[in-house]
Amino acid sequence: CIIAGVVIVVLQSPTSTMEPTVQEAIDLYFDNARTISYLICLVVFIAVFMVLEKTKGKQWMMVYLGLCSVISSITVLSCKVFVVWLRLSSEKNNNQFDHYLPWISVVMIIVTAVWSMNYLQQAMKIWGNNQVIPIYYATFTIACITGSAVVYKELDGL
Repeated sequence: CIIAGVVIVVLQSPTSTMEPTVQEAIDLYFDNARTISYLICLVVFIAVFMVLEKTKGKQWMMVYLGLCSVISSITVLSCKVFVVWLRLSSEKNNNQFDHYLPWISVVMIIVTAVWSMNYLQQAMKIWGNNQVIPIYYATFTIACITGSAVVYKELDGL
């Protein structure tokens, strides 16, 4: 089922890559109701799982791994947009770092990377690595595919 979903996303993805400038990114991502609703769902998901962490964290492995996967997908999306802006600045002489958003993405990369590793380590303290790593890999992949499909409008071709 997951393989079929990945194949559908890859086959239906647009052929051109998006390399938006900072201003284009603000116009594309923050004026889009779908992206705003995705961000709201993301915040609600993290809040619910943080509440569940207190009560069910030591019983349910998916509490820690769900938090870790979703937060790690934010790291991946932040890295993707930061690399685009870095590339535009270096290769095309179009400085993107005079705006505040690239610096916010650097902070997001650092904070979410450390935050997600905290939950991964907590999961590995309770359950063994042979249980945590495969499930984390699957949930992380699903979270990254879902996040990039929504944010970068990769499902518009369906």
